[in-house]
Amino acid sequence: MQSKYTMLEGVTAKGSPVFLLGDQVERVADVNGKPGYRLTDEGVKAGLVRLEWVTGQYNDRGMHTLLGRWVFKHDDIWGYMARPFYFSLAFLVVALFGSEGQGASDAVQTWPQVARAGAGDDFGVQREAGPVEGDACATAGRGAVHQ
Repeated sequence: MQSKYTMLEGVTAKGSPVFLLGDQVERVADVNGKPGYRLTDEGVKAGLVRLEWVTGQYNDRGMHTLLGRWVFKHDDIWGYMARPFYFSLAFLVVALFGSEGQGASDAVQTWPQVARAGAGDDFGVQREAGPVEGDACATAGRGAVHQ
């Protein structure tokens, strides 16, 4: 399917039109404040002498491919989400494994440590540590907190 497009193209010294790439053109405002465009030093180095608006019939599929390659760099939704996803994943790995050497494992008591510590009061303060006798294992965790 073909559609009508109006595009800004560069013109070489020989008069042949060329698609503008990269930083060959920049947006400026004219004296009335209307938006306009001008060639940059990169455009002049590429052999362009002026800019020209060209209206023509172009194949939609070909135009989509051209714009996808040069303007949008073939970014789809993953192209916009990949970077934050990988940064979040790296942060998660560092948070999980990086804190191991910081004494985090000492702050969490395992069940045998709590059971040996004895019963605490309702506010989580351990009164005394000693050997566990009889049915004290059933109440050893009541009120005990992680130090």
